Order: sequence, then structure tokens, then C-alpha cells
Amino acid sequence: SGNLRERFRLLLELDSGTHCGPPIYSPAEGALREAYRAAGAEAV
Repeated sequence: SGNLRERFRLLLELDSGTHCGPPIYSPAEGALREAYRAAGAEAV
């Protein structure tokens, strides 16, 4: 829900080094990058 997401964002941003924003990658690209990491390969 929106309330839960907003509370999560607020709690994360209490740490000054953490910032929330829109996704950098599409869901498909994010999944592919995660698969590469899990296999020990480096995505470019």
C-alpha cells in the first residue's frame, strides 16, 4: 500500500547515506543483472 511504502521510504531516509527514487532499471533488466550477480558474473 502507499502508506507502507511511504513509511519504508521515511525510515530508510533517516540514514543520511540512503536516498529513495524511481527505479534505475526496468524489471527485466534488474532481474537479468541479479541473475548475473548470482552466477558470479559482472553485468556491464
